[in-house]
Amino acid sequence: MSYLVFARKWRPQSFAEVVGQRHVTQTLMNALAGDRIAHAYLFAGPRGIGKTSTARILAKALNCEQGVSREPCNSCSSCQDIGQGRHLDVIEVDGASNRGIDEVRELRDNVRFAPYRGRYKVIVIDEVHMLTEQAFNALLKTLEEPPSRVVFILATTEPHKVPLTILSRCQRFMFRRISTAEIKERLSLMAREEGIEVDPCGLQLIAESAEGSLRDAQSLLDQVVSFSGPRASLEDVRTVLGLGDREQVHRGMELLLDGNAGDLLRLVEELYGAGQDLRLYCQNLVERCRELMVDRISGSSFPSLDPLSTGSDALPGKAESLTYPELDRMFQILMQTEMEMRRSPYPRFVLEMALLRIVEGRRLTSLEELWRRLRQMEERLVAGREREWARPAASPTSSGAEVVGQEPSTPSPAPNRERVPTRAMKEEAEGEGGPNWLQDPRWVDFKRLIRREKVSLAPLLEYFSWVSPRGKNLLVRIQGSNSYLLEALEDRNVRRILEGGIRVAFGEELRIQYEFDAQGGERVAIGTEPEPAKPSSPPSPKGSLLEAALEVFEGRVVSE
Repeated sequence: MSYLVFARKWRPQSFAEVVGQRHVTQTLMNALAGDRIAHAYLFAGPRGIGKTSTARILAKALNCEQGVSREPCNSCSSCQDIGQGRHLDVIEVDGASNRGIDEVRELRDNVRFAPYRGRYKVIVIDEVHMLTEQAFNALLKTLEEPPSRVVFILATTEPHKVPLTILSRCQRFMFRRISTAEIKERLSLMAREEGIEVDPCGLQLIAESAEGSLRDAQSLLDQVVSFSGPRASLEDVRTVLGLGDREQVHRGMELLLDGNAGDLLRLVEELYGAGQDLRLYCQNLVERCRELMVDRISGSSFPSLDPLSTGSDALPGKAESLTYPELDRMFQILMQTEMEMRRSPYPRFVLEMALLRIVEGRRLTSLEELWRRLRQMEERLVAGREREWARPAASPTSSGAEVVGQEPSTPSPAPNRERVPTRAMKEEAEGEGGPNWLQDPRWVDFKRLIRREKVSLAPLLEYFSWVSPRGKNLLVRIQGSNSYLLEALEDRNVRRILEGGIRVAFGEELRIQYEFDAQGGERVAIGTEPEPAKPSSPPSPKGSLLEAALEVFEGRVVSE
């Protein structure tokens, strides 16, 4: 007898032998036991997970000589003929090669005849999504009202390509990918029965590489045994699968984290000279990067392609310094590189440039760091302005010259941030003809509006000692006579913001009139029809503004 590959030799012959599809096999077994057999089934799912095998088992259960039961006997001539593909009443059609309307018409004419030797005539159409639109239309009527004792089983890997008119006439079963643990357990059973010794890590590696397909795993195991003989080590499995050396991948990731561009280029040259697949090496780097990201987010490592890898523990300790944005950028670059290497005639150059881009990108300042620095600069700038507003201007003499021997006047302290209205303040407000809005609850809303509109104006409000409406004006008394404060309040944009806030918070359209407390107890009105008060001399360029600017921007004076 000619040699049978593992995928055919170990093909399931009963529902109990189907791996990882209990939700399908249990339903079919109950339907057979309860005589609830549908006229059309659709088996959908990835490749190599048992769709066609399940269809054959169902056909054997329907035509078994022992009677319709939950499981076929696999000993009668009918079961054996179906298992070997030579039963006259079980017709298997390849939808990819018999996809035209003529083939479907011939099939439709064939199902009109009664079964030759079994109870049911079973039509299995594999890859049914490959049929043409005309072929589907020809099959539609037959599926809707099939002859008695005819069962259609349609198998496909792409159910979304099957017309809805076909889907609605079938019972649909979605086959799932088989888990790695189930594949490894099945491979271990096969190895024991075949008298083969395979390293357990090698079996794990084969199961992971199969990506949920048991047929692919069986073919890989068959290939490994052909290479190594009855005893297969982990290195034999790696060689057959074409996986790179684990130490080389570890070394490459370590060089990436160190930012050693020269050694990275030499490593790529070494791999290229040794004939290794550079695209596969890039895939391994993607896997390592993914392990770091998963460990950083969830705190635990997930299964990886390498069974000897233990998540982030297998990676260098320098990875702890990587932030999530850096890991995401590295992952995106490696993924894009792997796709570009597929279609590029120079995969080595593509990989080299990608690794250099990752190394140089880590030396650049991230957007998060730039944003943090800008926030700090803004806070320091606002703090510098507050200090300038809190420092009153020096009182000049009538001649503008400093009096020799006179002690400099002590600057008035900044007003208290938490203003507590005293009895004297209330009496003063009532005596001057109106309420003091500073004690009005609406003043809190006004300050909140101003802070939201322009945060730098919020410190100015703390200098207001008394606010009261006077007709169409709003009289605002200011403590001190700071020239910088005067210029800021008289700015047209500032006045517009303040008057707009009064209109929103208090519901009144008023024009602000400022009144400064000058020396000698005099009060100078600003913003009314009488001639305005003369502002104080502008601050010296060597004053506090220059000092604040130098402090915020970390500069220095280069010339005067």
